[in-house]
Amino acid sequence: MFLRRTEINLYHIDGVPRAIRFDNLTPAVKKILPNGERKLTEEYEKFVLHYGFEAEFCSCNEKGHVEGMVKYIRNNILLPPPLPVTSLYYLRLEMIPNL
Repeated sequence: MFLRRTEINLYHIDGVPRAIRFDNLTPAVKKILPNGERKLTEEYEKFVLHYGFEAEFCSCNEKGHVEGMVKYIRNNILLPPPLPVTSLYYLRLEMIPNL
């Protein structure tokens, strides 16, 4: 499922970036080696070779920062501003389609 979703994202951006950075997710990383390198799953390794991008992975220190930035972008850019609601009655009127 993870690889299929990544493939769909590549289709939607109409290309393949030079590098894709992920967390140490199980579908991609089989094992984290002592020197910090990753042993990739066979399926993910084939995926990387097929699409020709560099696989990068976050360190434990970066994970919290990245998650915080994703939350910031979601809340401040992707979500619409909240509607001013003065009462539930008017909110219901807004939600009912005009017939």
